[in-house]
Amino acid sequence: MRRREAVSSSAIEGTYASIDELFRLKADERSAAPSPDTREVRNYVVALDHGVKRLDELPICLRLMRELHERLMRGVTPAHGGRLAPGEFRQSQNWIGDPSSTVATARFVPPPPNEVMPALDELERYINDLAPPSLPRLVRVALVHYQFETIHPFADGNGRVGRLLIPLMLARIDAHRHPLLFMAPYFERHRDEYIDRMYNASLAGAWRPWLDFFLRGVIEEASDAIGRIRTLNEVLSEFRSRLKNVGAKANTLLMVDRLLEMPYFTIPAIQAAIRVSYPTAKWIAQMLVLVGIAKEVEGSRPRLFVASDIMSVLNRPFEPRSGPG
Repeated sequence: MRRREAVSSSAIEGTYASIDELFRLKADERSAAPSPDTREVRNYVVALDHGVKRLDELPICLRLMRELHERLMRGVTPAHGGRLAPGEFRQSQNWIGDPSSTVATARFVPPPPNEVMPALDELERYINDLAPPSLPRLVRVALVHYQFETIHPFADGNGRVGRLLIPLMLARIDAHRHPLLFMAPYFERHRDEYIDRMYNASLAGAWRPWLDFFLRGVIEEASDAIGRIRTLNEVLSEFRSRLKNVGAKANTLLMVDRLLEMPYFTIPAIQAAIRVSYPTAKWIAQMLVLVGIAKEVEGSRPRLFVASDIMSVLNRPFEPRSGPG
């Protein structure tokens, strides 16, 4: 789900890669040089993984925001030239508009540089206010996302950092070790409305439409996640049945449990994942192909395999449902 989030969040900003490309890159980074877009989207996954690990050590704070930005923008070429400064809050004025706009003609102008840190300090206090909340927690997350995007504290990458913070805040609220809900696919499906709702909250104080939009997204993405997880569990159960029917050994069944993390894999990747010898890993790959769980990617060097049924679920278009039940 994290790679689906990364693909959608980056696409909102005009940076495109596929879930397949990200998993292939994870399986074997040496097989082909990734495109700049793929590297940039991969950075999103790296930043999100870093944020999840840091939840054990840090609150949602300015330090974490800088760390996320540094990993997100590492090696990225600035969209409009100038100094990107990964991990640093901006020291100059920025604005939001089409590429030819100026600060005078921009659709939205964030606070001037001297107001960025005071605004961020207030936002950090609000995020970590431990007093009984006067508003529902999901409403607070929606307000924090809006406020972060309004402050626009970095020279570039603000939209992606702001969307990164949502699953981290939700994980913190629910005391989960791993984020379970991601909003970027919903925002991508409704990109224009997403931008307009936040803009109208600033322009006319239209808070209810923004909150309604955000909470509708929570319902849609929670329902979608439940549906995909159920389908993936069914797929894995079918995989195990096929292997048991041919008398597969325990380490082959163990590899099935890893396919959600690595639906694209090489033989050395099997070695590393379940700690077996190369001959055993090769035998496991052959067994997965034999029973139709995986297939070899044609022309790949080194040999690359894919569990297509898993990728089909991850790549499945959004299907509206009546609710998460």
